[in-house]
Amino acid sequence: MLKVLYAVIIYGLIPAILLLYFLISARLPAMVQGEESRLSARAGFWAGVVLFAAYCVVVIPGIDDLDFNVQSLPAFNLWGMLLGLIVGFFFLGVLEFLLPTRGVGLLTLLIAAASSIALFSYLFQADARDFTMYLTLGTLFGGLFHIVLFPRVAKGLLSTSSA
Repeated sequence: MLKVLYAVIIYGLIPAILLLYFLISARLPAMVQGEESRLSARAGFWAGVVLFAAYCVVVIPGIDDLDFNVQSLPAFNLWGMLLGLIVGFFFLGVLEFLLPTRGVGLLTLLIAAASSIALFSYLFQADARDFTMYLTLGTLFGGLFHIVLFPRVAKGLLSTSSA
């Protein structure tokens, strides 16, 4: 039973969170007000996709064998969790600051590239799986913790998307 739960988390929940980050980066341009900022956000998203493609071209030749082994539980990765917690906590504040500016293009580029590269690495590079898993969970927890402490930020971002 524990292995089934582990497999659902490892191969369902974590990839779904990473995919959600990518979808958020695709949705950000629609949340931006102003034509120049929206164009910047769209260009940032596609630049992130190009970075992901370049990463794949470099990394794929080094992947010999896919490893989807669920026999062992992951080792706790403190650095991945702490880095994710910090990034996730400050992400919403940075997003609130950059959303009305052309800086949202850079942010969209980073989210699109980081989420797609992390998902690829997580699925196809077993040695990166533990770090990526804890980084992802830490980022999500940090963002949710930020909303717990500063709920007006999430309300402001949601109201911006409907404008």
